[in-house]
Amino acid sequence: MTEILTVVADMQEAQAAMKRGIEATQTKGELGRAVKETTLELHAYVREIVHVWTGTLKASQYMRFVGNATGEIYTNPNNRNPRTGNSPAEYNYYEFGRGGDHDTYGRTVATRGPSAANKALVRIKEAMGD
Repeated sequence: MTEILTVVADMQEAQAAMKRGIEATQTKGELGRAVKETTLELHAYVREIVHVWTGTLKASQYMRFVGNATGEIYTNPNNRNPRTGNSPAEYNYYEFGRGGDHDTYGRTVATRGPSAANKALVRIKEAMGD
């Protein structure tokens, strides 16, 4: 009888762990919150390091959330540089393409991406009970 009770308890524990995992990885749960926090953190860093001439490129760094599990950072093409009238989405291609300190997105992924992703993963794991 003790063996049956042990098996039932193990099954209940496994079911509870699966339920926590499902809840944590739902886009309206911890996964969605982790995506939002990560996107906010990376967006702030992009705005911190982007090179400024008129401020238009910096002001044009936008973020959006697609559903609850995707965050995007992009250059808004509707803004205009007051000196040239050009869209920052046009000249960021060349600025970021110069590489090195000019590659704002590449620098963000390389320097902040791993730690931001790790924080998100830790958060989700904690929600799962790991």
